[in-house]
Amino acid sequence: MRYKVLIADDNPLICESLRETINWKKYQCTVIQCAENGNEAWNLIGQLQPEIVITDIKMPEIDGLKLSEKIKMQYPDILIIMITGYQEFEYAKRAISLGVNELLLKPIDNKKMEEVLLKLTEILSAKNKKDQYRKKLQEENAVFREKEKKNLRLSKNNIIKNILLSGNLHELDEQLLENGFSKNLNYGIVVGRPQSHDSRIVMEINGIINACFEQFFFQKNVNLLIREDIVSVIGIEKSWSSRNYRVHIKKILYHIQDYIKEKYSNSIKVKFCISSLTTDIKEIICNYEQTKECLNRAIFLGDTDSIIISQPVLRKSESKQIIKDMDAFYQLLETSDQENLYIEVERVINDILNISERDIFKIKCLLSETCISLYKYYEKKLPEINSAYSIDQILESINKIQGVEEGRKYLSEISSEIQTENNRNALKKNPTIIHAMEFIRNNYKENVTLGSLADYLNMNPSYLSRLLKKETGSNFVDILTQVRLEKAKQLLNEGIRVAEVGEKVGYAEYAYFYQVFKRFEGISPSEYKRGKKS
Repeated sequence: MRYKVLIADDNPLICESLRETINWKKYQCTVIQCAENGNEAWNLIGQLQPEIVITDIKMPEIDGLKLSEKIKMQYPDILIIMITGYQEFEYAKRAISLGVNELLLKPIDNKKMEEVLLKLTEILSAKNKKDQYRKKLQEENAVFREKEKKNLRLSKNNIIKNILLSGNLHELDEQLLENGFSKNLNYGIVVGRPQSHDSRIVMEINGIINACFEQFFFQKNVNLLIREDIVSVIGIEKSWSSRNYRVHIKKILYHIQDYIKEKYSNSIKVKFCISSLTTDIKEIICNYEQTKECLNRAIFLGDTDSIIISQPVLRKSESKQIIKDMDAFYQLLETSDQENLYIEVERVINDILNISERDIFKIKCLLSETCISLYKYYEKKLPEINSAYSIDQILESINKIQGVEEGRKYLSEISSEIQTENNRNALKKNPTIIHAMEFIRNNYKENVTLGSLADYLNMNPSYLSRLLKKETGSNFVDILTQVRLEKAKQLLNEGIRVAEVGEKVGYAEYAYFYQVFKRFEGISPSEYKRGKKS
């Protein structure tokens, strides 16, 4: 299938460059038209119905933001790529809130554009498959209705699975009643996710859960395998309170978890999420989606509880800034040590979790805002960081984060690198520190100590220790370690055998070198050499 692309930019050269330099056929795309302003683009969208719109953020008549807002309101399935500049970042943040799919910075990098096209065409391909699946499902439901006329009954499992997957009851009320889904019962849902990719084990666990629920609820339950989850729909007597339901279900699930631990020698675990009760079988679709979202959120946030109670996700209309006064953070980066910096990072992460109400998308947006604020403040003051970071790189890295711990680590890393570069700049202001660093860099292979450094500088060791801490934010041991590890990473990048590198940078025992490298870098020397550098 060919995907239609519309380009909107008031610069004809940019439009022509995009049309001619991108290998559109490779991504199953065709540029159907170029528009010189937002109004023309809007009219063409209504006529040509493109799947992808590429728009500049600033255009005459209707700008890119207003155009995107109109598109998302009337044509929500159209995917939008917005072109922006660094100075337009505040506009770009609004673009994200409007539902723009991708942001590209000027000047446009063709390689980056093609990466974005690949991502969006994969989304379109998946949507087409989903639409085909829905069409197939609708056809199947038509067959089901025909069978209903012929008095053929569908099983409980097929009915519920079709309902949960399709998100629509499709007038199956009578069959639900015929198959034991009584209006005199309340209904709850339990979603379990085994930590196993072995389909045989997952089937066994599904059998264990089904047997337990059948025993306790007298077969008023349906158990389904939906993707990686085991989904149980349970009929509950009307006399039960919500509290009794939760307490009883948790007892059963703890019993199931104990049995699974014993059966698989503690190697397989199952995380469960329990829905609220509904008085209407028709509400199980909403209950299922809410419970699944709650489980996904708990796993992303690293929740250690093995059984979670689903709560509605609260939404607030007012947005909040994660850090009201970034100056305090900048001052801490420039004056404090690494330990206090990590304490501040932990506070920021906790603020993000509270303000975002633990919504995964909001967490990533707030984390992006924080990291980009840090980068933009220091990009000119510390130009060295531009080799490792950019706004584009920050957005891309945070988008790939799979859990809150990865987010915490990313913020710690960018803060630590800024602090390190700032400390290096500070060294230039103190001749004693310059001489001390020269001595360490020239003698890191030897058994360098604070005492030998103090003798070289004709200083008191205690005074020297305090001076190093004051001027660099780090103590002598950490400074020596950083120098050695920088050289070690250089040698590893040059292809030197891991077993030799430790000795070359001053560590007589490889085991100690391994321990220090892992503690400071987060990965082993071998992993670093294989290219797993963060």
